[in-house]
Amino acid sequence: MAEGKKSFLMYVDYINIFKKLTDDEAGKLAKHLWSYVNDENPEAPDRLTEIIFEPIKLQLKRDLKVWEISKETKSNNGRIGNLKRWNKDLYEMVIKESISLEEAEKIAVERKLSLSDNNNRHATNNVAKIAVTDNVTVTVTDTVIKNNNNIISSPKNGEVDVKNSDFFITRKKRKLLGKRLETFNTFWEKFDYKKGKAEAADAWLDIPELTFSLCDRIFLAAEIEARRRPEIELLGKTPKMAQGWITARRWEDEIYSKTEKQKKPYKPAKW
Repeated sequence: MAEGKKSFLMYVDYINIFKKLTDDEAGKLAKHLWSYVNDENPEAPDRLTEIIFEPIKLQLKRDLKVWEISKETKSNNGRIGNLKRWNKDLYEMVIKESISLEEAEKIAVERKLSLSDNNNRHATNNVAKIAVTDNVTVTVTDTVIKNNNNIISSPKNGEVDVKNSDFFITRKKRKLLGKRLETFNTFWEKFDYKKGKAEAADAWLDIPELTFSLCDRIFLAAEIEARRRPEIELLGKTPKMAQGWITARRWEDEIYSKTEKQKKPYKPAKW
């Protein structure tokens, strides 16, 4: 019997076997049967019991296989139903067999943990902002960073802009901030290949119109890329770094796009 299984099937036509046995023989067969289904690994007390019990044992094994398949199916249906409710994009990929159910569940867990971390960071930032007065002043050395399209200067007159204090300087000395920075950090975490961050930030800035719907598509493709990376390395190939992946618009590759559910696009937001 399998772990957690507390019953088994007895078929009414077994009566034809028991009717042909003496009471002593029927008793031995019954005791052997109950010992077997309770995993006591019994040995038949005699040759007759062994011969008669063999077809019963084979039927018990067939029934057990059916029970195990039914149990697994019910479990998988519950897991798939949960995935469909909370991560419909991953659910559709499992249905289309682009990724396994186990892979989808792992991505879903990582998403949940990532969301929790982001909420904690936002709460910490809000507390920090409350603690800052309206008239904070510090001495800041004036610095100007130039690039081909814009000039970003440090705050004037020593004033600190608390709202825009979070930023990242790219390889080309450009400043990544606001929604661009927030979405880039999410991508970087999901892509999970911690090399060439400054170069990747430049590539992220160069995406012409970054919308919420496009970000969702990129994030999902990045998760899949991270999941497939070990297979690429096992084949002796070099994984794609984030900069090249973004520049090549790899999220549009068939391996990602064919499973992507088409969504109504948001109005482009220029970040």
